[in-house]
Amino acid sequence: MKHALYFALGGAILVAALTAWLAPGVIAWYFKPPVEMGGFSCTAPIAWALKRLQWAQLWGVVVGGVLGLVAYGIVHRRRVRKLEQRPHEPEGGGSEQWPRS
Repeated sequence: MKHALYFALGGAILVAALTAWLAPGVIAWYFKPPVEMGGFSCTAPIAWALKRLQWAQLWGVVVGGVLGLVAYGIVHRRRVRKLEQRPHEPEGGGSEQWPRS
């Protein structure tokens, strides 16, 4: 369970950092603020863009956590398969025979 938490936290941090790096450029390129500038104040468009950035970062953390858990599931499943495919030896050791007296 501890490893699943590490994977989720790692995925969340990784995707949050990626979102913090890419989201401002995407917001500026893709969206036009639905609010108009009032005179010399640009407070409304900036507030709108920052709210949009906060939502993008929140979604990045959630999606990163889910992707981290998916990655954990894949790694865990492969590890279990590898352990199941390992040949099992009998309890007394290998195939050596006991000395006859």
